[in-house]
Amino acid sequence: MFPWIIFIYHTFFSLLYWRYSLSHSADAARYFSAVNKVTPFKIGTGFIEWLVNRLYAIFSGSYLDYFFLFTLPGFIGLCLLYRIIIDTIPFELPRRVQLAAILFVMLPGMNFWTSAIGKDSTIFLGIMLFIWGMVMPFRRVPALMAGMLVVFLIRPHMAAIMGLSLISALLWSKRVSWALRIIGLSAITLLIVVMLPTITNYIGISSTNPSDVVDYIESRQGQNMEGGSSVNISQYPLYLQVFTYLYRPLFIDANSALALVVSLENLLWLYGSLLLLTAAFRNVVKNHYNSLFIYFNIFYVMFGTIVLATTTPNLGIAIRQKTMLLPSLGLLILMTYAVRLREKMSIQSNNTSI
Repeated sequence: MFPWIIFIYHTFFSLLYWRYSLSHSADAARYFSAVNKVTPFKIGTGFIEWLVNRLYAIFSGSYLDYFFLFTLPGFIGLCLLYRIIIDTIPFELPRRVQLAAILFVMLPGMNFWTSAIGKDSTIFLGIMLFIWGMVMPFRRVPALMAGMLVVFLIRPHMAAIMGLSLISALLWSKRVSWALRIIGLSAITLLIVVMLPTITNYIGISSTNPSDVVDYIESRQGQNMEGGSSVNISQYPLYLQVFTYLYRPLFIDANSALALVVSLENLLWLYGSLLLLTAAFRNVVKNHYNSLFIYFNIFYVMFGTIVLATTTPNLGIAIRQKTMLLPSLGLLILMTYAVRLREKMSIQSNNTSI
């Protein structure tokens, strides 16, 4: 029954987003306006406009109809996320972990931003396909390729981060044979090299020289500063940029009812992230049967957060875009919580038997 509950719940957020977009500025309206334009195939925003235009040529529909249509990728992604939770916690889920998993999948931010016409719902499906493929990476190569392709078509720099994370995971994981490591490393490295010209062109870097990259980051820190949700991060040290990106607004920044809801959710993420500083997390990294999966998610969160945190001064944009990273972060938190709970239950059982 849970997929049906997710579907109804996610559709509610799609209606909420649709209603919000009627009276506020929203990218969804701009994407839907592509139905009346000639839209060539392009990477990034142009891909979503091209997709909407092609879909409308096949079957027309209203603005609300296309909200419902773009709800489906987000819904499928959430179902994959819950399936991954079940498959990667290698023992029967205690009731408290089940409730935590349900809360994770049904977080308002995870559902709201993936329920509208635009990049976020579609790229969320691509990322979840890739992470689902990482559960059994050598058996689910089509899922990995499909997920990477979807992410590349929408935000190619995120595809590069996924590829770099996979390379790092292959190098760190000790449970993957050298033959498979060499094959995987060769394939992913070749893929990144092929994608690199498109990525640099998309994000506006003239070359991959360190000086050009630094100039790009500094220029990004000064962009999107309009509006009340902007924060000047150019003077922040890296750890504050990361904290700002992942956990703000946090009540003292909240200037609206929506910001208060986001602050409450960020508080949950902050509490969950503190679990990653415990011995239980080290046990997950050391003892999990699928070390490649664990290391991929660790590197993906780490690389993705550093790149996005140093280039996103607008909290409104950060709130929306970090849905690309929260599934991996949440999976690591849930695994740690499950291991910690199991250890406590084991200690209590031993004390009782004594």
